This record gives sequence, structure tokens and C-alpha cells, in this order.
Amino acid sequence: MTGNNVIISIIVYLIKNAMQEVEGLKNKIKRFSNGDFSKEQPDVRFSETNLVLLIGEGETFQGNFTIENRKEAPVRGLVYSSSFRIHLKESGFEGNPVVISFTYDAEGLEPGYVENGTFTVVCNGGEYELSFTAVIERPYLMTSHGKVQNMKDFKLLAMKDFLEARRLFRSMSFYEILRYENPRVVALYNNM
Repeated sequence: MTGNNVIISIIVYLIKNAMQEVEGLKNKIKRFSNGDFSKEQPDVRFSETNLVLLIGEGETFQGNFTIENRKEAPVRGLVYSSSFRIHLKESGFEGNPVVISFTYDAEGLEPGYVENGTFTVVCNGGEYELSFTAVIERPYLMTSHGKVQNMKDFKLLAMKDFLEARRLFRSMSFYEILRYENPRVVALYNNM
């Protein structure tokens, strides 16, 4: 193909696309002139409608949820949260499906703190609220028999697997568990 043929092919392609767009606009105008102002509403679905965030003390939780249209059109809109501790990667979205990523900053919160809040999604398919519950957990150590968060858990571990309990007891990480125990127990541990 020569340079002129390439240019002519590009021009023909652009003209065809422009004619298709004009035809689509003509159909829209014809529909409007007949009084048909309806627009197909997206059928919005969410991967989760009630999120539970289990967060370690002082940690930052990273999570996400998905918004999708059961029909093929893209979903467009905004997301915002009722909590100042939630930070959205992006508040605006468009696509199908769309993944909304967020973080929850638990810095300065004590174990046992619970926050109930909502994500509000305003989109071309309507307005929706997704609830979330953020629970700040005590620090824990993971063992082959599950989480150890307190002395009761440690006692159960010692009854199941004494060697693993002894290894945990001698580790520097054991202080994380003792931090929330009775000061007398901490003093006993320090004197061993």
C-alpha cells in the first residue's frame, strides 16, 4: 500500500465511524420526539453487602468489594464512607465489573473497639449503602493449633502441645499476649 492509499483508508474508516455515530444520534432524537425518554437502568449487584473487618491493634486493614451490572453496560458513580478512618483508593468509578479498594487505619485504637459504618455508592443504577463493622482485635500469635490471644488460649495450647507452648513462652513475641494480662502475671513472667 502506498502512503496515499493508507491515508484514504484512514479517512474512509473515520467517515464510517462518524456516520454510525450520527445514525445513533438520529435514532435517539427520533425516540425523544416520540416521547420515549426511558433509559435502561443498570442492574447493580455487590460482591458483599455487609463487610466485617477484623483488624489487629495499630494495623492498617486493606480490603475491597466489587460492583457489577448484570447487564452489559458499564456502571458509573462515586463511593464515600461514613468513617474518617476509611481511605478509598479512588472515589469515582466506571466499568463493569469495578473493584473498589480501601484501607482502614486502626492506629490509636484499643482492642475491643468496634465501629459500625457504611459505604455509600451513588451510581447510574441508584444509591446504595453497604454496611461495615470494624473490630479491633487483641494481638495474637498463630500456632499450629490456632490463635493464642490470652493466657487462657496459652493454657489450652500447653495442654495440647507442650513443646510448642514452651517455644512460644520463650519467644520475644510472647510479650504481645502478656500486654493485656493482669500486671501480676506480667511481673511473674519478667522474674523468670
